[in-house]
Amino acid sequence: MNKTVSLVITSCGRFNLLIRTIKSFFKYNSYPINKTIIIDNSQLPECYEIIEDIISKFTKNFVIIINEENIGQVSSIDKAYSFVDTEYIFHCEDDWEFFDYGFIEKSIDVLNYDDKIININTRVRFDGERGSMHPVSEKLFTNNNTEYRIYNYNYLGLWHGFSWNPGLRRKSDYDIISPYKKFFNEQGVGKKYFEMGYKSACLENFYNKHIGTNSITEKSNS
Repeated sequence: MNKTVSLVITSCGRFNLLIRTIKSFFKYNSYPINKTIIIDNSQLPECYEIIEDIISKFTKNFVIIINEENIGQVSSIDKAYSFVDTEYIFHCEDDWEFFDYGFIEKSIDVLNYDDKIININTRVRFDGERGSMHPVSEKLFTNNNTEYRIYNYNYLGLWHGFSWNPGLRRKSDYDIISPYKKFFNEQGVGKKYFEMGYKSACLENFYNKHIGTNSITEKSNS
């Protein structure tokens, strides 16, 4: 495929969850990652050393950004994306556990197949958590027979499928509307892309599950 990919992880001092996320991602990811960027909002003085100790066990090409104040998730994403110099971003938060292989390769295949798909989500869809029951289309196929589904527009009057759950997206699509902070949150970003004719998708198979239900960060969408 020869497509370059950066991994971006947003975090806020939940190091026990971050360790599980990073370990499982590098265990099950089977596609080359050019750069890993981790941004943390916790303002803890020991934060850099802790994250460096975690990530250095899996890759030597990483950037750690420690915010001096909690600027919120959306501004943190904009800040982290400013360090991305690859074609694709695999976006992830610090509370996901991966359990199967091939998610980046299949996501690239879908994005190559349809240039109006803005992001490919890879999470378990039927775990009953907020946002995970978004209605989807019938099963679709790329020319390479990768199975995927399109998220329905206007779910609950707010959601068009765009999400910061784990998933692949093009850096060029971010650049079109950046910075995200102009749109305040996921719903606002998704609405903008929807107005531009974009849609969101998910892979048919599942590759990660949410592990942070009981550990919510403050100002997560500020």
